[in-house]
Amino acid sequence: MLWFILKAFISSVCILILSWLFYLNFKIYYKTTSIVVDGNTVNSATFNQLKFLENYLKNGGGKDMQQIFPEGFIFINSLYGLSWYDFAKDLPPVHPLRIKAVEELKFVAAEERSEYATGNFSEFLKPKFGAFYTGWTSVILARLLALQHPQKRDSFEIRKFTAACASIESAIQVNGTPFVESYHGSAWPADMVLCIYALKLHDDLFTPKYSETIHSWVADVKSRLDPQTGLIPHSVDFVTGISEEGARGSSQSLMLSFLCEIDSGFAKEQYNKYKKLFFTTRFGLPGIREYPDGVDGGGDIDSGPVIFGVGGAASIVGLRTCLLFKDNETAWKLRNSMEAFGFPVVSDQGKKYLLGALPIADAFILWANIAGESKEPAFGWAITFHLYSMLILVLSLAVLYFSGLERDIL
Repeated sequence: MLWFILKAFISSVCILILSWLFYLNFKIYYKTTSIVVDGNTVNSATFNQLKFLENYLKNGGGKDMQQIFPEGFIFINSLYGLSWYDFAKDLPPVHPLRIKAVEELKFVAAEERSEYATGNFSEFLKPKFGAFYTGWTSVILARLLALQHPQKRDSFEIRKFTAACASIESAIQVNGTPFVESYHGSAWPADMVLCIYALKLHDDLFTPKYSETIHSWVADVKSRLDPQTGLIPHSVDFVTGISEEGARGSSQSLMLSFLCEIDSGFAKEQYNKYKKLFFTTRFGLPGIREYPDGVDGGGDIDSGPVIFGVGGAASIVGLRTCLLFKDNETAWKLRNSMEAFGFPVVSDQGKKYLLGALPIADAFILWANIAGESKEPAFGWAITFHLYSMLILVLSLAVLYFSGLERDIL
């Protein structure tokens, strides 16, 4: 009896593995589809992801993410808002979806001004509440203003945005290095990239006034690159601006997504180094390493899970980076790998990944995908993955055979 139970267990595991393999090898050829919403043809996956996240955030989901991640509330709200901007930016001003995008960005801006949001940061930093908070919230305001006709912009939101930009410039001048504090005694370059991006957006919206500050900031950053990789470091000494932790995939993917608009030439140089040091494949599928080639390390709150050296956050945000740098082949391979291993579910409530267990991942995936349309996959692009799958298939069948279970069944 015990032996039969053991064999039944082995059989169940093998059948699950075989089912999973068939699912993955089919899903790897995912293709985007379109639907018509308010007379406009849109990507159905994107629209459904926005629908899921809207419902989640308007039912207190942001606070749930804050309980898991120290910056979860700002992150998930900001990514949701920026995704709405990308979704609607090319639509006519009077289109219902663009009007909806304005409403959602106003919702995000209000959430991020709340006492709950600011209570997680120190008001005594320069800029107030630190570089992380100021950077993300300023970019949200910039994108909200960009979607609106100048005559319809709220004067309060304009004042908040312009004051934040002025505080960023002042903090850089006082600090003496290009990386100001996000928290007391701690500075992360990725947060400062957001702040500089906000200055760039200011000059796109209003009379330019920060071009010299931006140019000087880029020059200062170039003098403080990670000596091992030639890339912007992950974390720095806030007093000297010197690297404390070298380049990592999660922060590189994020910074490059904004740096390409701040200084395209410098960004292209950084992207080429990033691609050489961080792009990899595992079992025939693409991924982006969390640590540069030749360096080992584990996962943490910044990277998400790191499996076989491939970073979860680095690969998801890296999809957006690839799209922005027109590396479309890598982009669609990353996208389809995420579709296969992310186990998306589509229902009346929208589209969610990992059964909706970690919505901040949904927000990052949405923001990555919405950066552009990558081309559709050619059949056979994942032949190496198919071969690995075939090997596991053969091994699973061999386990079934040698366990003698097929004779019990027959």
